[in-house]
Amino acid sequence: MNRMQWEAAIHRLWQMEERLPEGSFDRLALEQARKAAQSKIPAKVRYGGGAWRCPECNESLRPGRNYCGNCGQKLEWPNEV
Repeated sequence: MNRMQWEAAIHRLWQMEERLPEGSFDRLALEQARKAAQSKIPAKVRYGGGAWRCPECNESLRPGRNYCGNCGQKLEWPNEV
């Protein structure tokens, strides 16, 4: 799936989630599915404190990894790394 397809799927999951009662099992399941889908969209890594960091969980990263080993977020690296 491309970025736009992931974003459309995430939006649809959010719409479905909002229709369900707070704290219901189905709502929690949709929330987890939405978070998993969000982690498939590449997020730009950050540099701080002398290390590259995951934009989602702030875990330190080795350059060139495609996914964060801590939270599973798909990573997007700058060209000069």
